Amino acid sequence: MAFVDVAAETGRRCFVGQNPEFQARVESAEEKFDGYFLKNAPATADELARFKREQAGVGKPDFDCKNDDFVSVYKKFSTLDPSVLTTEVDKLLSRPGKPTFGDCT
Repeated sequence: MAFVDVAAETGRRCFVGQNPEFQARVESAEEKFDGYFLKNAPATADELARFKREQAGVGKPDFDCKNDDFVSVYKKFSTLDPSVLTTEVDKLLSRPGKPTFGDCT
């Protein structure tokens, strides 16, 4: 979820108007994660917004378009076959249960 949020926000802030098809796909994935999070956490919209701000910089006034980590996540996601993002997100979100924050290992 956090990686999708990073890719979506980086696109909105740093690559405005570029690759609109990808931006629409990643924002659709972001919306799916948001819905899953709100349904299964349980969490409020404010808690979701705080998570996204803290983990992905979403909405931060000082969002840094020179952040190599954010830009590399955006670029990596944008090079995926268009169906991969949708398929993989749908597969992840088909599992019921409380969302967890892993350590990526």
